Amino acid sequence: MRYLLTFIVCSFIITTTQAQNVGIGTKNPKSKLHVAGDLRVDALAKDSGLLIHDQQGLIRSIKLTGTKNDVLYGDGSFAPLNAVSATSTSWLTLGNTGTDPQINFIGTIDDQPLRFRVGNGWAGNIDFSSGVVAFGANSLMNNTTGHTNTAIGNTTLELNSTGYNNIGIGSGALTFNTTGWQNIAMGVNCLTRNTNGNGNTSIGHGAMYYNTTGTSNLAIGSGALQNNTSSSGLMAIGHLALNSNTSGTRNTALGSSAMKSTTSGSNNVAAGYNALVTNSTGSYNTAYGVTALYNNTTASSNVAVGFEAMFTNTVGASNVAVGSRAMWSNRSGHS
Repeated sequence: MRYLLTFIVCSFIITTTQAQNVGIGTKNPKSKLHVAGDLRVDALAKDSGLLIHDQQGLIRSIKLTGTKNDVLYGDGSFAPLNAVSATSTSWLTLGNTGTDPQINFIGTIDDQPLRFRVGNGWAGNIDFSSGVVAFGANSLMNNTTGHTNTAIGNTTLELNSTGYNNIGIGSGALTFNTTGWQNIAMGVNCLTRNTNGNGNTSIGHGAMYYNTTGTSNLAIGSGALQNNTSSSGLMAIGHLALNSNTSGTRNTALGSSAMKSTTSGSNNVAAGYNALVTNSTGSYNTAYGVTALYNNTTASSNVAVGFEAMFTNTVGASNVAVGSRAMWSNRSGHS
């Protein structure tokens, strides 16, 4: 009976030895142990998982959890993708627990810049070596040698290449700046068109929007100096102050809509709500007071101090009016 069983087993399992290779179910083993067909280990059947081995060569299995979305972590455990395994150090998309601010952080440990992306597009950059800080879509994305620049907002300082010491805060601030330096733009579309103008400060929505090469200008207030392109030495503080100025130089406007309509007039000073508001080309005028020189358009060299002083004047030149509503009715009288 023993010989019969041996014969039956050998008829199903053909074991051959060729060049130190052992084959089970094959006459031509290609490896040290070559099994032609399925391999069954009853001890592993109960685990139903992945077959692995340890450093001693001991074979065992990792039991599957049965949950479709579970993944295999580096420590050999199955868990949901957003779960922290015992040895995991990854930051998770659904938040982390047990963090220590002294050792846990997001960033780099070498001297390389830290880049941010959203939708695989440029979303920010922090570079300690050049002093560049950028947050927002395309902000400072073309910077080459420009240093100590700060850009916060979409397209802020987008085209800057070599300009330095610039600060842009707000979507569209200093977008077209390339080589301009020491500019400050705070507000949506502030100094947007500036290319190489230097030393400008603009605060407020659309302030100095069209400035390209003008230098040493100050604009504070929504729409202040909005249309200035290349003129320099201008100061506008107040909503729409010097809004229409294009080529006028060395003008100072303090107050909402002060010198709002001035285009090419130069060397004017207006302080007060709507002071010199209608002036277009008049130069060397001084208006202190609410609506002082309100209707002046082209006249020059007038001085009006006081509430509505020279209110009606349009073309009268070289006049001096001091006091509330002084010379209120004068239209064209001069000297």
